[in-house]
Amino acid sequence: MRRTILLLIVCLLCMAAPTLAQTFSETYTSQDRRTTISYPKGWFVSEENGSITVSTVEGEAVDIESRLEPGTAAISFLILDDETDFFPDTFEGNSPVEKLESLIAIMQKSSFDPDTTLPFSNPIAITIGDYPSARTASTYKGSRNQFVIFLIELDDQTSALAVGLTPADEMIRVEPKFIDIAATLRYSSIPAVEAGNPINVDMLDSLTTDNAVSLTQLSTLRGHREPVFALALSPDGSQLVSGGFQDGLLYVWDVRSGERTLSLEGHQGGIQWLVFSPDGKYIASLGGEDGTLRVWDAATGEQSYMTEKSGGLWYAAFSPDSESIAYISFVRGSSGALTSSTVWLWDFQTGEEIMLKAMPASRFANSINFNAEGTQIIFCAWEDMRHEAVGTWVYDVDAGEITLEKTWEGDPIDVYFTASDAPIVSLKDFDSGSGTHIWDVERETNLIELEDDDPFQTLLNPARAIVGTTGMDSEARLYDASDGTLLTTLAHDTVVYGLAYSLDGRVVATSDEQGVVYLWGVPLE
Repeated sequence: MRRTILLLIVCLLCMAAPTLAQTFSETYTSQDRRTTISYPKGWFVSEENGSITVSTVEGEAVDIESRLEPGTAAISFLILDDETDFFPDTFEGNSPVEKLESLIAIMQKSSFDPDTTLPFSNPIAITIGDYPSARTASTYKGSRNQFVIFLIELDDQTSALAVGLTPADEMIRVEPKFIDIAATLRYSSIPAVEAGNPINVDMLDSLTTDNAVSLTQLSTLRGHREPVFALALSPDGSQLVSGGFQDGLLYVWDVRSGERTLSLEGHQGGIQWLVFSPDGKYIASLGGEDGTLRVWDAATGEQSYMTEKSGGLWYAAFSPDSESIAYISFVRGSSGALTSSTVWLWDFQTGEEIMLKAMPASRFANSINFNAEGTQIIFCAWEDMRHEAVGTWVYDVDAGEITLEKTWEGDPIDVYFTASDAPIVSLKDFDSGSGTHIWDVERETNLIELEDDDPFQTLLNPARAIVGTTGMDSEARLYDASDGTLLTTLAHDTVVYGLAYSLDGRVVATSDEQGVVYLWGVPLE
């Protein structure tokens, strides 16, 4: 508890402004797009570790232990909700005043210097903007800096803690400005959505190995506040669907306008995988925690079909006729480790469901796909939790049986069929321990090697001429699927997870750790 409070004091009272602080307009939206603050012209805003600081000083650390120059001031805001480790356990009582009293009592006992306590005024109730609030103040070590703490109750489950800092004897002048800034605070548990740029899809060329180097970032879509693993584009490239990995937020975007058009509600927990049906009518979403596979009407957002399994689901593929879905279910033990996985084929319109394979306890299926004719299904599995071997199977849909099974050393990533119907699997840490290998399952030969050592995902484009990778190095890469030549690199600000292509090849989408979705295309010359 003591360590938690010390971290709280460091985060909220030190208010160290990042060196990359910059001037913004008069309104700032937080990085998670849930909080908005307005502030006076001439002030500066920065954000670090979820704490938003508004200050008269740009690019200079504002520290409670360092004397502020006369005329300077800063106020820092931190949202306290169920995702904040020290909230609500730190606070006792019902009203903002009672909660602030309990916080101050703990802070006075947990000062940086064991011989020094922080003397605070008694908290008083005030109103800031539309919110019930409480206020208390203190002077650090008697003379160096003054600071004031506001606890602002945004709703029954969410509060904001704001700490204002000034040189000694200046709080009486600056505090009204702090209150004015705090009164502009607006918070929503659902992140604000920022539309992307309009895109003229008709002015984009289809992606090929010849023009991939001209792939250009066209738009960014912001609405998620956490990593987006699941991403899918409609066959005609007009719609994109994205899913939050933890909160289960599921959004449908209009690619041409950049607007969010639908929110699909129903999953309890994160979205593990998304896929559009080849005819563009349906979206399938898999819950990594709630064990549900939901099929949505892509035009209306209404849930049309659902199947459910004990545990969670990951990886799915529509049959080419858009009538069936092959997918993988898994079960975790009490420790969180995988204990079993099963491969299924589901005719969602009739409800008929077939178990293709129940994996042995040491194998965990992790990717699945159809061939172009829909007559075969390929899936792969880790041999054990250390990923020391890979198993790959091909299931014949008409015969209703597995017709091919292979096992090698390596760590499987994804499985596909080539344009000539050859089953392939992408592997990392194979033989040489470097690069990513595209392995011909049937002939047991290495087709190509990609320079990416640790991709999160590998994905063939619809023409099966290009293989893309995403990964931990903040880049997505596109390679020639025939020889492994690197075609282009798509730079991002953080880890890249999702990758999707439209069937016509004119739109490419990626997503990252911060929940931002990027749209790419090749402009016509």
